[in-house]
Amino acid sequence: MLGWTVKAFEGDTFSAVLKSDISLNGTAGEKAIQITRWVTEACDATMPRRRLPPSRQPNYWWNNEIASLRAACFRARRLCQRLRGKPGGDGREEVHKQLRGRLKEAIRRSKKNCFKQLCDHAGINPWGEAYRVVMKGLRKSPQVICQRLLKHIVTTLFPHHENRRRQIVVQLNDGIIPPVTVEELREICGSFGDNKAPGLDGIPNRTLKLSVKIRPELFANTFEACLKEGIFPAQWKKQKLVLLPKPGKPPGNPASYRPICLLDTMGKMVERVIYNRLLPIVEASNGLSKRQFGLVVDAIGMVVNLAKGALISGGCCAVVALDVKTAFNSSN
Repeated sequence: MLGWTVKAFEGDTFSAVLKSDISLNGTAGEKAIQITRWVTEACDATMPRRRLPPSRQPNYWWNNEIASLRAACFRARRLCQRLRGKPGGDGREEVHKQLRGRLKEAIRRSKKNCFKQLCDHAGINPWGEAYRVVMKGLRKSPQVICQRLLKHIVTTLFPHHENRRRQIVVQLNDGIIPPVTVEELREICGSFGDNKAPGLDGIPNRTLKLSVKIRPELFANTFEACLKEGIFPAQWKKQKLVLLPKPGKPPGNPASYRPICLLDTMGKMVERVIYNRLLPIVEASNGLSKRQFGLVVDAIGMVVNLAKGALISGGCCAVVALDVKTAFNSSN
C-alpha cells in the first residue's frame, strides 16, 4: 500500500470525519480490523493516495522554455530531413541551426542560474534540493527484480522452523489489569515521530495521533480487549519487509542485505501498553537478571571489568564469542 499524500492533510476535515458515530464490536481481533478500517476511511476522505513516481525525473535545470525550444527544434529537424535535397531545404536547415543554438543557450543559462540557486540553498538547508541532486547522480545499488532470487534471499534471511512451543492456556484475572487511560495514550503517541515510515496499513503517524486525540475511547476499548483476551491481533503482526543493500557487497547474495520490518503503529501502541504493565511486575519481583543489559556498551563494560580484575589478581580469563547466523531473524 502506497499510503497518502500527507502534505494535503487537513486537520479540520479529518476531525469532522472522525467525529461520526462508530462503535466497535466483537473480539479483540475484530476490533483491530474495525478501528484500522475506520482510520483508513478517514484518511481516504481527506487525503489523496500517493502515486508511484515516474521512472525518469527531469533534471533540476529543466523548465518550460527549454521544453518549448526542444519541441520546436525537433519539428524543425524533421522538416529539414524531409526537404533535404529539395527546393526550400536549405532554408529549413538554417532555421533548425538557429533553434538548436537557442536551445543550447537556454540550457546553458538555466544550468548556470539553477546551480547558483542550489549553492545558495545548500547553505540554508543542506538536506534539500542540492542534496537530492547530488544523491541522484550517485550510482545506486541494483535492486533484486527476479522473483526466484528474491524468494531465496528472504527464505535465507528468515529460515522457517518447526514451531515446538506448547500452547499454554492461562486464566487471566481481569481485575488486576490496569485500564488504558487517555493520559497513557497521549504519552504513547508522543513517543512516535510524525515522519516515521508506517507499516502495511500506510496510516501516517500524524493522522493516527489526531485520531487518538479525538476518539481515545475507541483505542482504549480495543487495547483493553487485547489485554483481557490475552491475544495480539493478527492484523498488527503483519510486517512490511524492506531489504537495504549493504555497501560494497555483491548483489544477489542474502548476506548483502540488511532486512528491516516495518510494523503498523497501532501494533506498536499495543506493545507499549503491554510494556507499561509488564515492566513494573518484572522489576518488583527481581525478574530481570543483573546481566540483562539495555545497551551493548554496558555489556562491554562488564567484560572489561572482569578482565581488569583477572589481571590485578593474577588470574586468567577468556572471552568466548558465539556467532549465530541470522540469529535475530531466526529466533523462535
